[in-house]
Amino acid sequence: MESCDITVHLCENKIDFHGDASDKWTFALVDTGLHTPTGSHIMRIAPYVNDETFCVTYGDGLIDLNLRKVVEFHRQHSKKAPVTAVPSPGRFGILEIGGSENVILFHEQPEKDFGWINGGFFILEPSIFDYIEGDMATWERQLPEGLAADGDLSAYRHSGFWRAHGHAARPARTGGDLELEQGPWKAW
Repeated sequence: MESCDITVHLCENKIDFHGDASDKWTFALVDTGLHTPTGSHIMRIAPYVNDETFCVTYGDGLIDLNLRKVVEFHRQHSKKAPVTAVPSPGRFGILEIGGSENVILFHEQPEKDFGWINGGFFILEPSIFDYIEGDMATWERQLPEGLAADGDLSAYRHSGFWRAHGHAARPARTGGDLELEQGPWKAW
């Protein structure tokens, strides 16, 4: 797979492409506000999504995830969203996964450790915008829990490398991951 680096010149309304644009990706960089809740961040990209399937990530993790496989899984399961499920390291919300890889329940940060957790990577259909109520919606609670309750959240089980590194307001927990020459998340 070829890669294509780009340089964006906002003041000049110009983009320079460096290399071969072999992948057919579309990116929208949207200023959703500094203090906007996570569900509202997603709602504010709705005008740019049209009727296309799109990807969402919390942006604070490293993973060696094959997005093509997750999209293929998503198409096979015909749900509004698959969440990438990763084995629980202990301090995250837990997913209960049933037959056909459907998420049955979504437990945010239970007191005991068990099962699979939300790895923070989603493939979404535009119909998920119907789950966002008001401008104070949070993605982590309202949307996955509502999708799971309606039988529209599936789980793509990923047993490879995954590490959460924290929120911008907290110190990163990289453990030196970013400095590794051959980090386990690097697929190139």
